[in-house]
Amino acid sequence: MREQKTQTVETVTLLLETKQFKIDKEKLINKSRYFAALFSTSYSDYRLSEHIINYEIPLTSFQDFIDWINNDECENVIITSYKDNLERPLILLELSVLFAVDDLTKYITHILEENLSPEDVLNIWLLAQELGLSVLQDLCLAFCLDRFTELPLCWINKLSRQNFLKLVGNINLRIANVNNAESYLLDIVQGWMKVNQDTIPLDILKKTGPKVFPSIVSCDSSDSSINNEFYIHCWDGDDLFELTTFRYPKDIIENKNTIIGMQISARGYNLYLSGGEFGIGSGRFNKKIWRYSLISKNWFLETTMPCSRRHMIAAFVQNTLLLVGGVGHYRYKLRSVDIYNLHKGTWLKGKDVPMEFVTVPEHYVFEKKLIICDRYAEIPFAYVYNSELNEWDTVKMKPRPSPLLVQVHHLCLEMPKRKNKLVSRYLGRFKLDRINLESSLQTYIAICDNFEHCQEIVEKITAENFGTNEENDRNMYLYFIPSCNNLREDNVLICLKDQKCMVIRLKGKKNLQYYSIPIRNPSKFRSLSFYTRTVFFNLMNPANLHAQSARNLDCTICTHITLRESNVQ
Repeated sequence: MREQKTQTVETVTLLLETKQFKIDKEKLINKSRYFAALFSTSYSDYRLSEHIINYEIPLTSFQDFIDWINNDECENVIITSYKDNLERPLILLELSVLFAVDDLTKYITHILEENLSPEDVLNIWLLAQELGLSVLQDLCLAFCLDRFTELPLCWINKLSRQNFLKLVGNINLRIANVNNAESYLLDIVQGWMKVNQDTIPLDILKKTGPKVFPSIVSCDSSDSSINNEFYIHCWDGDDLFELTTFRYPKDIIENKNTIIGMQISARGYNLYLSGGEFGIGSGRFNKKIWRYSLISKNWFLETTMPCSRRHMIAAFVQNTLLLVGGVGHYRYKLRSVDIYNLHKGTWLKGKDVPMEFVTVPEHYVFEKKLIICDRYAEIPFAYVYNSELNEWDTVKMKPRPSPLLVQVHHLCLEMPKRKNKLVSRYLGRFKLDRINLESSLQTYIAICDNFEHCQEIVEKITAENFGTNEENDRNMYLYFIPSCNNLREDNVLICLKDQKCMVIRLKGKKNLQYYSIPIRNPSKFRSLSFYTRTVFFNLMNPANLHAQSARNLDCTICTHITLRESNVQ
């Protein structure tokens, strides 16, 4: 009879108050740097089988800790307790820091990030500060800045001066769904000052808006392999720099196939992957929407799409994700519109789009509206969707010999297939808005932020090309960008209303002043050479998360807001 080898598991007993907790010693040492040091030969008591825990820890929380060490995880316990009572996972987070269990810290941070809410985020933020957890601090700060108007006012007023300034003084602060953002913020500041009997610098009310970078995703492979490493590059006005890299979530990689027609969109510090088919005609669709956090570098399952789609429009309008048209099962062309509210986690049906498409058409978001251009029609149309009214407006446009491009605040990159050196060119001091890289490797950008003296030209050109509608003020100012070899005098760039962008009339090449910047590591852009059009999207860089709207916010000598007499009384 063959002898069966049995493996003995060495256990230790941890004494908390009067209760004994037995635990696998090897697992405890491997997962906790605290106990690894305690059981090392550096301590005289390292051979003892019992150790007293001299900390005030709730017994249920310490049991959660023991369960996680012994069983590798206690996912169900953490998720259930989070929904029922936030205190339990937060105590477990403190224990992970106390006993230096890094994997448990990361795991609970992941759970907290996935379930952050306006009611709890400030408490979690303050605890993360106490524990020195920088990633969790940044996650909470980003959440607070994005959903500031939803935060409980009573908790805002309890913040320390330093933390209050980190919020209201941050350039990335969003004041959503209020009529007058500056007045609203002033009321918040006045309320905090009254409660805390303190003063706040006046400069915090001067907001420049969040710093957003036009960004693009690419890889060094020409295929659509799900195993590729992807690069995110951002344009900062002077250079196209690499922000970070990522790979698809495991759920997609495990399909072991290419995915076609999946769309990437972005909002704030997050990427969103939606839709796509694992091989055209296979009938196997990705119905999940995945979120990638640039702060924590983690993937999260955001939600499940109401219907299967590929090659659809995926665009954000404020805090809602619009999925428009595309192709469904059996290659059926879809006109349906699904609207996902990020903050509520709910889906709504929108009014059907008036066009069908099998490749993603040119589109952009402006003034809370989604604008789609059907430039392949005999007479070009722009379809304008107002999500607040759930209405589509159709704008008829006159055809022009130069290509019609309608991607304001996005960049379009066309790369030559036979060139391996990539050079981009742009006008000095002009806001980069679109890149057209053709065989000449030249780019002509002529969109700027402020050309008020051209207002009359704007009105004249838009009236001539698109007409006016003074009654309902729905006139959409679209624009043309000439091709690189067609810079004639009558080429015109037409921009949008309210002087957000202005118009420039191109007189010829001799009047264009531009210089070139070589793009580093062009192999990382190889995937783009197989697409005639690639859209840039807007991302926020986590490095700018703590940027303030005013200097020296913590100084004691500065201009202050004084309490309103009505509030003092």
